[in-house]
Amino acid sequence: MPYVQRDETGAVKGVYANLQEGYAEEFLPDDDQEVVNFLKPPKTSYSIYKTTLWLRLTDAEAEMVMAAKNEQPAKFCGIWDDALSIQSGSEFFGVLKSFLTVAISEKRANELLAPEA
Repeated sequence: MPYVQRDETGAVKGVYANLQEGYAEEFLPDDDQEVVNFLKPPKTSYSIYKTTLWLRLTDAEAEMVMAAKNEQPAKFCGIWDDALSIQSGSEFFGVLKSFLTVAISEKRANELLAPEA
């Protein structure tokens, strides 16, 4: 279905449902990787400061998180204690998200680990 427009490097810079005479005349299938990447670009990674996470917690949540953290393996605690910020997409970010989901809830874990404004 899509007709694509390319930039000077050959990368897709526009996708159209119909032929666009003179600039988007190349047809690609819907599932072509270039079309998929253009329509749904990969999420960019971000980092949040660990203090931001603590500031977002309520006092009750902070108590639950501290209690649950103290039961984690030494490696988790060591990384947690030494980290200044947390990079999304990292292995630790995934572990931390799982940890917060169990300690509090998945919805709240997503809120806590959301990018800083």
